[in-house]
Parts: sequence; C-alpha cells; structure tokens
Amino acid sequence: MNAGYVRLSRDDDKRNYSSIENQKLIINQYAAEHNLVIDRWYEDDGVSGYIFVEVR
Repeated sequence: MNAGYVRLSRDDDKRNYSSIENQKLIINQYAAEHNLVIDRWYEDDGVSGYIFVEVR
C-alpha cells in the first residue's frame, strides 16, 4: 500500500505555496515514474503547524 500526504496551512496559502492539487499532481507523477499507485491520500488542509493539537 502506498499513501500520499499533502499539507497546506492557511499561513502557507497566504505565501502562495503549492496548492493541495499541485502537490497531488507532483506525487502522482513521481509514483507513475516509479510504477507505484497511490492507494490512499492524507490531507491537512488549513491546519497550521504552529498551533498545538489541543488548541486546534
């Protein structure tokens, strides 16, 4: 089983980092080049790494 993980916090979004869709595209391209299939995706969209889990 192969999994893909993408993350974009709102702070990153303000700085024009790659979108979730762009990250998935890059991961899928890598997987295809290495004869892999992404079976499951994990997404953290809008969660800042600076905020403690208890506060989220």
